Amino acid sequence: MALRIERQIVADRLGPGSRLGTKAEIRDRYEFAGGTVNEAVILLETRGMVEARPGPGGGLFVAAPAPRTRLDLLLRELLVAAPAAADCRELRGALEPAICADAARRCDAAEAAELRAIVATTGREGADGAPGAAADGSEGPSPAALRLHRRIAAMATNRLLRIVYLATLNLLEEAGYGEDPCGLDRAEAAAVHEELVEALIDGRRERLARAIARHEDRSRT
Repeated sequence: MALRIERQIVADRLGPGSRLGTKAEIRDRYEFAGGTVNEAVILLETRGMVEARPGPGGGLFVAAPAPRTRLDLLLRELLVAAPAAADCRELRGALEPAICADAARRCDAAEAAELRAIVATTGREGADGAPGAAADGSEGPSPAALRLHRRIAAMATNRLLRIVYLATLNLLEEAGYGEDPCGLDRAEAAAVHEELVEALIDGRRERLARAIARHEDRSRT
């Protein structure tokens, strides 16, 4: 029940101070027993989502959440309405330079070897029946490219950046971004990713910036 109330807050875009109703009104609206309503209210108050106000006109109101709670609300909004693939691509593109720069600062010999091993498989995908070839012959998302980007993100030391980037990548995959044709064949995609990896390993900002720009201009992943 607490999740249903949270979804209502998000879906209706209810700001701090918005009245949700008395416990009795909420019970009747959601058709839950009084005990369940009480437990849900306690949970929501603990999370900083709602606050109770006594007296005439009182009841439960949307609270002014702490920054962490606001972030949680934004993530929960995805349960109500999934973002469009284009929005996911735009966000991922904005995060890519920061993720790659963070990873480049800590890339050691072992990680460099692992990245090269992953990118070496991208050129072999999409050939007759190989991973990445769709049933109708069109280009789908490359598993190796996705694995490469997730591995690069795992190298980042900024935990918040890493979490948001990986969540965006997952949403992008779920949104069906591979269905968006971009005219990039597997060989060209492999070359784009190979240069991205080599620039990251090299560590020079100018080279990495060029590789990221090329990747964003020409690659679906």
